[in-house]
Amino acid sequence: MLRDSGGIQGGCVCRVAAFPCRLYLMAKWKQYELWVQTGESKWEMVGAFPNPELPTAVARTRSRRARLIEVLYDDNKLLGQEVIAELGLKNPE
Repeated sequence: MLRDSGGIQGGCVCRVAAFPCRLYLMAKWKQYELWVQTGESKWEMVGAFPNPELPTAVARTRSRRARLIEVLYDDNKLLGQEVIAELGLKNPE
């Protein structure tokens, strides 16, 4: 059975069964994506990371061309992306 919690808690009106309502705000945030080249013009994402150190180390172990991309979001909206490092051969032989 739903009950009125008696007003606003955490920025929203709550009608809950057992738990108080909390407002979760997201702000601008960054992630670092590691991409490797798998073909002439084909790239595959290896993973997304919270900082650039680990993907840079992973990229150095790869034999193929790799790019580290800094991606900026506002909530879930993509604001921009920039290649901040490119490792490996451009024309592997």
